[in-house]
Order: sequence, then structure tokens, then C-alpha cells
Amino acid sequence: TIQNIQDLVRGGVKLGFLAPKGGEDDASRVASEHFPEIMALEDTAPLTNDVAELIKTAWADENLQEAYQRRNEFILNDSTSYFFEELSRLSDPDYVPSNQDILRTRVRTSGIVEMSWMASGTEFKLFDVGGQRNERRKWIHCFDNVQAVLFVAAISEYDQGLYEDDTSNRLEEALSLFSEICNSRFFV
Repeated sequence: TIQNIQDLVRGGVKLGFLAPKGGEDDASRVASEHFPEIMALEDTAPLTNDVAELIKTAWADENLQEAYQRRNEFILNDSTSYFFEELSRLSDPDYVPSNQDILRTRVRTSGIVEMSWMASGTEFKLFDVGGQRNERRKWIHCFDNVQAVLFVAAISEYDQGLYEDDTSNRLEEALSLFSEICNSRFFV
């Protein structure tokens, strides 16, 4: 959630809706007086009530809301508004994640994450691989002796740019990667 508010503020700056203190038209373009405080938060900091209130204040800012409406023009998790609307519950010291919280959580995969399990006497291995261009060379060897590939693409990213190249469309890149994998020497 901290990373989401920081990404949203960065997006607002990129689009010209926000400016750090001292920027032109200071009063109307600063996402609350807490802008510097938000950007100074560590993304691993605990979500205390104070941090939640700080994020709520920024989220209520009309300029930040305008930036959010144009979120397809910068990198922002799909579940950002869900978690911002749930801040009071999420910052409760006795917080226990709901099924929706778990389903909406996103952690960018870096490298290769392997999961193994047994079902009906058969061993299954699942490899979750980072989809960014610079990650791909790390996982192509995972296709050796593979019997099935489950390729997942987020249709919600139809109007978004890549993390590493915001001029390339995410969905088009996913379709191109799917074609590349299907035509890989490991499958032909």
C-alpha cells in the first residue's frame, strides 16, 4: 500500500497534476502538505494508523484522484483503490487478511519461484517466472522436459505500458511472448 501511494504520487508528478513543494502553482498541485513525508516512507514500513491516515489524506486529494483516473499512463497496481479504501481495516493491529485481500495482493516476481506438490501420486512443479524483459533469459531453461505450460496474461493491462518501457503495450507484449514461447525450440 505504501508503494502504491508512492507510485501514484510519482505518476501524478509525471502527468503534471502534482509538484513537490516549491513547484509552480504550489497550492493546487501538491498532494497534501504530506507529499515529502509520503515519499520518505520505506515500502516495508508497518502500516500503522498514522501511516494509514497519511495515505488517506493523500488519496482524498483531488489532484491525486485525477492522476489515478489516468493510471494507465504510468505503472500502478490494479488493486490500489481497493487497498486504499480498506486502510482502516488494514491498519488495525489485529488485522487478519481476508480472501479478497489475498487475491488482490500483487508481488512482482523477480527471478524464478518454484513450487512443488504431490497429487494422486504425481509430482507437480510450478515455476512462477518474472515477465519483465530482463528476467526472461533467466527462465528459458525451465522449459526443458516440460509437459504443459500455463501462460497467464492480465487482460486488465490492455491499456498499460511495460514496467521497463512505457511505450510498449503490456498486452501486446504478452501475446508476443506467448508466441515466442510456443515457437521455442523446447516445444517444436
